[in-house]
Amino acid sequence: MKINVFSIGKTKEPFLKDGLGAYITKVKRYSNFEWQEFEDVKNAASLPKEELKKKEAKLFIEKLKPGDHIILLDEHGKEFTSIGLSKEFQSWMNSNKGNVVFLIGGAFGFDESIELMAHQKMALSQLTFTHQMIRLLLAEQIYRVFTILNNEKYHH
Repeated sequence: MKINVFSIGKTKEPFLKDGLGAYITKVKRYSNFEWQEFEDVKNAASLPKEELKKKEAKLFIEKLKPGDHIILLDEHGKEFTSIGLSKEFQSWMNSNKGNVVFLIGGAFGFDESIELMAHQKMALSQLTFTHQMIRLLLAEQIYRVFTILNNEKYHH
């Protein structure tokens, strides 16, 4: 199973880039893992939000493959504890569903075409975070999942 994270926009804050890079390196010790950031849509600020979401969806759709298990990061998604998320990962690994793909959308969320393709929606918190911060939080939680599954001390 390969784990992919696709996100709209680049991580700009140096402290977030550093933290994200550190966790990506750590996760790669456990799994075939790829993190890809797409360029922001050109002239995004001048586009109606529905048109912007369609253009962002096109970027995702071009990278998704048949058989991918798609999880949208969404404020209305299911929340997990870290232990619960590790059990979910174990279930994905046991089921041979193919690649697990986390999608982090733009500021207005996801186009309906992506929502219809998704297998799950997941929220990292009821709190509101910037899209750049969510990237770091997700990377840390994926690392935490693997340390839990490998019975390592990090989670404690």
